[in-house]
Amino acid sequence: MHTPLRRTLGNTKLKTRQDVRRFRKFLKRNYDLSSMTLIDIDPDTMRRYLIDYLTSIRTRKGLKYDPETLRSYYLSIQRFLKDSNYPYCLRNSPQFAQCRDLIIQMRKEKNQIKTNDLSLTETLDMKKARLTIKKLQQTPVNYNTEKQQQQQQIRFDHQPR
Repeated sequence: MHTPLRRTLGNTKLKTRQDVRRFRKFLKRNYDLSSMTLIDIDPDTMRRYLIDYLTSIRTRKGLKYDPETLRSYYLSIQRFLKDSNYPYCLRNSPQFAQCRDLIIQMRKEKNQIKTNDLSLTETLDMKKARLTIKKLQQTPVNYNTEKQQQQQQIRFDHQPR
């Protein structure tokens, strides 16, 4: 469904606008910055705000955002600042290397957790497989033919009770 705003702005611009609005709300709530425009914030202060933002924002359920989501928020803010002629680039300027490194570190940690979870899952699966094999080895194999099983059933049925 295409709303008029979406048709007018396009998906990227709409997302950029939403992400920048979220960042501004964060700045207003945490730093009481409602009157200052983003392009008037010096790079050292902007870096501190961005690091705080990326490390502290949570979903509505109170969970941490996925590093890829945080990266997309960061790039939206960068896109907005670039379009507003901010003198520093969040993607390349050395002043924002800490922000970029933070996102890289978050991505590595997430991948490490996935790797550990996968190793744990593989270990549990291997244990289950070994237990299944062990049970199969301990279970006596019944080589009775179908006819022998029928004869045993008849004997069982005719036993006095």
